[in-house]
Amino acid sequence: MRSEYTARRNALGADTTWRIGGEALEVHQGSGAVLRIPFDEVRSLNLRFHPTRYALQRCRCRVRGASASTTIDSVSYRGFLDFEDRAEAYTLFVNGLVDALSDGEAAFTCGASPPAYIATALLALGVVPILVLVVGWYLLSAGLSALLAVKVLLLLAMSPTLWRYLTRNKPGRFEPGHIPPSALP
Repeated sequence: MRSEYTARRNALGADTTWRIGGEALEVHQGSGAVLRIPFDEVRSLNLRFHPTRYALQRCRCRVRGASASTTIDSVSYRGFLDFEDRAEAYTLFVNGLVDALSDGEAAFTCGASPPAYIATALLALGVVPILVLVVGWYLLSAGLSALLAVKVLLLLAMSPTLWRYLTRNKPGRFEPGHIPPSALP
């Protein structure tokens, strides 16, 4: 179990350190401010796969308390388009945090919310046929331009990430000690 984890979300923010204290999750922000979320006030902890174009393996832990919340990412910003994967430290910390919250009333969920998951799946299912129709129509009427070819290649290149997002973000619940592998990096 790891009791401390540090990451930087973006270029504009400083490092943030999360610590598992005796009775609370402490969030030490770069400005010196400390946010305390008492374990007995935590309402939910959600784990999900949350990739971006530049951090394809990013996972996210969202802790919601009665009066405060925090989000912990498995990657840390290093520089322009450069994110360090901290999967091992993140996984150890999240396991420790889930263990620390296991005696409370927190709901342990993983994946996207059901409405968000359904909307994403419908959008993905709708985009593919539309893309095929538009590309087919364009090829038949005007020929393949270089710009269209680049766009199609980009969409094809990102399709594995969309598939991973859909398979790893199915809404669900988990019990402490039994975190689904799809919710961790």
